[in-house]
Amino acid sequence: SSLWLDEFGTLWTVEDTLFDTWRRAASFQGQTPFYYTFAWISVNLFGESEIALRLPSLLFGLAAWLVFGFGSLKLFGPRAGLCAYLLAAVDPTLIHASADARPYALAFLMLALAILGFLVSCSKASRGARALWVFCGAATIWAHYVFYPFVLGIVAAYLLVPDLRARYRPSQFGLDSLIHLLLVALAVPQFTQLFARRSVLDWVSTGHTGGGLLTATLPYWPLLALGVLAVWKRNDPEKNLFRALWISLLIGALGFLLLKMLGANVIHWRYTQGGLVIIILLSAASFAVVNRYAAAVAIVVGALFLVTALERAKAAYGTHTLK
Repeated sequence: SSLWLDEFGTLWTVEDTLFDTWRRAASFQGQTPFYYTFAWISVNLFGESEIALRLPSLLFGLAAWLVFGFGSLKLFGPRAGLCAYLLAAVDPTLIHASADARPYALAFLMLALAILGFLVSCSKASRGARALWVFCGAATIWAHYVFYPFVLGIVAAYLLVPDLRARYRPSQFGLDSLIHLLLVALAVPQFTQLFARRSVLDWVSTGHTGGGLLTATLPYWPLLALGVLAVWKRNDPEKNLFRALWISLLIGALGFLLLKMLGANVIHWRYTQGGLVIIILLSAASFAVVNRYAAAVAIVVGALFLVTALERAKAAYGTHTLK
């Protein structure tokens, strides 16, 4: 199909000068210019077309796919890396984000990099990993503010899991958090749009925020359940990383429910899709620790759910023809 409504909004945002793009990103889109600057560059380099407008999202989606696989390989081993590459390649939400001229693919990439940086910091506390956590965590809110509750979930995990502080010392985490907050402050005006723009979006179907995320990630849950059972009795560093990811997922989801209760602009389940980053990493990690036969059964059951999810995605999104 051709551009849909929100993509036309992106096109209008980037049509004129870079200054106009920054102004419209804030006033019309209610977001930072982070994503729209890339879209503006692409359109000005390659001309005004659907493929030029969608090209940044395609590149961000491919980069996110690489991060999922490499991050899982580095943290949980070859089996996890292979599983993450496969899951990220066939997930309908990631596929759509990579072909959509909207900020979601960039937000997926930034959140995945932030989580990878945090988990590596808790394992090795390298400066590079800490920088990745600090800057990409802030860039997550720059890309799209609705992904940020899952960044806060990572902070909660650090506070709730004492073993994470063995290598990533509290003094280091405190300094990193201060830098992170200063960077996040740049996006505070856009974050307030969670409340300011709710009244002008009443025409959007609200759906069920949590239920939609559960439905969209249903193919992963058989493997996740087996992973919880396999890791429960273990006592090694990987268990702490599992706990950190689960806490981040749960805190992020609770954050969305709280925002919804407060009347914020989280009016559609797709706004919770940042949780998919954590679910894919958890699924890949689970695949690495679960018995191979049990993992194979979970993959088959998940594939059956995936076929249904793909059919729903096709009905909801249609297909993209790049022009």
